Amino acid sequence: MIEMGKKYQTRDGRAVRILCVDGNEKCWPIVGFIGDRLGVDSWSINGLHEAGKESASDLIPVPTKHAGWGVIRMRSRPNDISCIADGVIWDTKQEAERYLNKMSMTGAILACVTWED
Repeated sequence: MIEMGKKYQTRDGRAVRILCVDGNEKCWPIVGFIGDRLGVDSWSINGLHEAGKESASDLIPVPTKHAGWGVIRMRSRPNDISCIADGVIWDTKQEAERYLNKMSMTGAILACVTWED
């Protein structure tokens, strides 16, 4: 369900500014402005642009980008040399460095990791 105050984009990545979620059209109550076009457009309460099928103009939430720091270390076994992550993502590089120093992990490195949800 599309809500006011949240960020949306079209399925093909165009920015959308939601103007209202209670428009006059019963089947298309979501009204918004697509940044690359003049005027407004409308969607169903679930963000569909066309009845009954997916469209490049459907609304989807803008992905939230995250970043953090992790500790990566080498693991060496017979016939297996690989890297393993410590399993903790720290908010800052300084926090990860403190952890790395506290645990005295020789050969370990810090890595910046990013993800979207």
